[in-house]
Amino acid sequence: MFNSLIASHPAESLQTLDRSPWGRKWPWWLLGVVVTVAITLQLDPAGDHPGGWSGPGITTDEPLNVAQGVLLADRVFNLDLSGFRRVDAALPDYPPLGRVALGLGHEIAWMLWPPADTGAAYSIACARVMPALLFGLTVALVGWTASCRWGSVAGIWAGVSLVLMPRSFGHAHLASLETAINLGYLVTLLAALGAWDGFGRSNPRLATRKDSWWWSARLVRSALWTGLALGGAWLIKIQAIFLLPVLAAWGLVWLRGRAILWGLLVGGIAALVFVAGWPWLWEDPLGNARLYLGKTTARATIQAWYLGQPWPDRELPWHYPWVLWGTTVPLGLHLVGIWGVIQSARDWRKAGAESLFVLGAAVPLVTFSVPGIAVYDGERLFSIIYPVWAVLIGRGAGAMAEWWLSTGRNRAVGALVSLLLLLAQGWGLWTLSPAWLSYYNAAVGGLKGAVVLGLPPSYWGDGLTRDLWLEVDRHMPPGATLALAPTLYESQAGEFQKQRPVHRQQPWTLVPFGSNAAEQAEFVLLINRPEYLPPEYRNLKPADFVVSTTREGVWLAGLKRLRAAGLNRE
Repeated sequence: MFNSLIASHPAESLQTLDRSPWGRKWPWWLLGVVVTVAITLQLDPAGDHPGGWSGPGITTDEPLNVAQGVLLADRVFNLDLSGFRRVDAALPDYPPLGRVALGLGHEIAWMLWPPADTGAAYSIACARVMPALLFGLTVALVGWTASCRWGSVAGIWAGVSLVLMPRSFGHAHLASLETAINLGYLVTLLAALGAWDGFGRSNPRLATRKDSWWWSARLVRSALWTGLALGGAWLIKIQAIFLLPVLAAWGLVWLRGRAILWGLLVGGIAALVFVAGWPWLWEDPLGNARLYLGKTTARATIQAWYLGQPWPDRELPWHYPWVLWGTTVPLGLHLVGIWGVIQSARDWRKAGAESLFVLGAAVPLVTFSVPGIAVYDGERLFSIIYPVWAVLIGRGAGAMAEWWLSTGRNRAVGALVSLLLLLAQGWGLWTLSPAWLSYYNAAVGGLKGAVVLGLPPSYWGDGLTRDLWLEVDRHMPPGATLALAPTLYESQAGEFQKQRPVHRQQPWTLVPFGSNAAEQAEFVLLINRPEYLPPEYRNLKPADFVVSTTREGVWLAGLKRLRAAGLNRE
């Protein structure tokens, strides 16, 4: 399938430069395997796999995703369609494909590498294996795409740059749907790009009289692959809706007369895949589809922290997504990506591929800039653009390599300089581990500077790592009560207890902050999500905690002692 999605038509000037093995497929699959293994070694959030490195802490949505995914996967393994429909209908907040993938990964990982304590019904660490695998595949596709089009330097920069984006790399460690929808979004764009390549617009020598007919086999084949990919993306998460305006705008410009028929075929196939793949829709396809979209747009208000204050999600300033995106990718990668866009614009008549990727990155950001659109969950709502931006970074790197060689400079020196510049972008990946979702680039002075400017220090609670839990166990006296703040849903504290083998053996109790049980708490375990913290806890320093997870002088989670009689600070 992927052979038909990615056409190998680099510019003639780059064809003569790319004689390395990176022009083939196997190095990219090898890179994807290496990335997957590296992530898998650092997944454990709470002690299920003490032999592995400490991974990000359990984040807000993971218990819900994994519990539902395991139930769905169990029905799949047993070929129980009616049972699958019952489980899915009980929680139709998301289409099932992403959660089924988490569940399947969980079951396979449980068999191959079971948790140390099987007292819980499921393991967050086991479910995190599937996103690691999907991220490795995404890295391989990004690198291969750029290499085929703009040369080996472009491919290496594209694939590695995606790994060096801490926010993208961090989400690949979580049992969430982001990595899956990012892959689905990218594959759909690559499938659509096959239409342009198939009709010979990137290489006129491929064009024939037969290919100009609307009912040509190439048109149908391209629409089939694109429709299948689009329907699959819709079955993962709502962010795939952005593909509609992206494909429509791009098709009208680059496919011209074929665009209408191609678009109708793509839309029809995608709709069939979407309905066929989501049994909840079968009883009332239109009604349940409207209900799904209504739940997405009419959900409860979520607070976001921006410019040093909490904002309701529909009242955030228009520049919020642009600032967050601009500050969460290493600055050097941004500069190379911008250069790639500029180079594409200079010869825009031949930039059919680049224009598709630019649209794929711009449409989500522009949409979330519209006043009244709910913007929440930090970078997660537009995380789909990170792989797309990595491809454009590869385009910029390829142009830089071409310029270097055109001036007659030494090839080996150029390769060394390029490699050093690329690896220098990974500093944040190293220093923030495993709290990658708190990364900010040098434009705002890193995490410390971002906090001074009023940007959110932590959103997902991933700073509540296994290492911090072990320190909490060491400091908590027998019989003590520990309050968790903020508590974002009723069962959050209980889910944390279920996932911690050590905690199930400890004589202390974890309770939600603000509950009746928390009135007797001697300690509070804080996650630095200031929009949901009491005001007196927003300006704490690492020295105010008994123990904490701290990066760049900023606390992300920590244990604070309280008075025995209540929740007033000492």
